Amino acid sequence: SQLKIDSFLVHVEDNSKYDDLFRNIATYKDLVSSNEGSKDDIRQIWGEFRIETFQNDLNKFVKESSSKSMPFQYWSQFLDQVVPVLRDLTLSFREGEWLLQLSAIRRAIPLFFSFDRTSCCRWTPLYFDDCIKLENTFPSLYENFMSGNFNVRQTQRKCSAVPMDQRLEKEYNKVDKGKEGIIGF
Repeated sequence: SQLKIDSFLVHVEDNSKYDDLFRNIATYKDLVSSNEGSKDDIRQIWGEFRIETFQNDLNKFVKESSSKSMPFQYWSQFLDQVVPVLRDLTLSFREGEWLLQLSAIRRAIPLFFSFDRTSCCRWTPLYFDDCIKLENTFPSLYENFMSGNFNVRQTQRKCSAVPMDQRLEKEYNKVDKGKEGIIGF
């Protein structure tokens, strides 16, 4: 949604009315990322956000721009519908969150139909159904997946896991991508 916000701010004649909001957001972001603020400090700054006016203005802008421009409407819908699914799917792999992955897959199924992805339309619902039944059919596997063991962690850092097939591909291609491999030709 940052693209929408940036596009919106370019078209607003007087965006100084949002200065306090953006200043509070920046302070909040710094406070959370630094881990220096207490929970009360963070709650206080969060409580000072007055986003209703900004949100109403942004929604009005998106509605007007969508009615004037088909590309704007397309990308607006893309940002609202597709990007959150991709974000959650990536995050589910990186952090080992099985339920988040199931949620993202479930939300992706209608998108496959709307984008006419025949193979995905055929196989993703079956895959999702198997995943939902996993708790009853293979309880120990389900417990492992719930513990985040459906991916491969390269390090113990947060958000460093990758899907197993991606890790295998990286390992097998490592030889080819080295000095003596395909890159050296």
